[in-house]
Amino acid sequence: MMGTRVAPAQTWGSVRLVPLIRRRVRDDLRLAARRYDEDAARMVRQIGETRDELRREAAGILEPVLRTAGKNEELADALEMRLRSETDPLERAATLRTIAKVAEESLSDLTRAQNALLRALADQPQDPDLHTEIERVSGLAG
Repeated sequence: MMGTRVAPAQTWGSVRLVPLIRRRVRDDLRLAARRYDEDAARMVRQIGETRDELRREAAGILEPVLRTAGKNEELADALEMRLRSETDPLERAATLRTIAKVAEESLSDLTRAQNALLRALADQPQDPDLHTEIERVSGLAG
């Protein structure tokens, strides 16, 4: 593309992103910060809670919004909602590990983190990294 340069690549999950940066900012762009809309988030959550077939999609919408807004308790709840839509043991274990990370790092709730990791153990009982993580959090919890 004309008028752009390639910035250092980044990864987002398993996707590699290569940003293109404009050399000159366009005057007709209207960029502004968006405010967290509590009512909209509540409605999306209600849809996810009441419609099984939309639960995963609703959680997918809520997760980045809540993470960006720093609404960590609601984020953990949205992850729990996503968990209820998952049937694959690997996906369930990954979601439970994410819940544990949010609980430990953002909520300082070691009990909730430990419980999420123990629930993940039911889906991935042979995962040595999971066992190590459970021991680490249990040691912190006392």
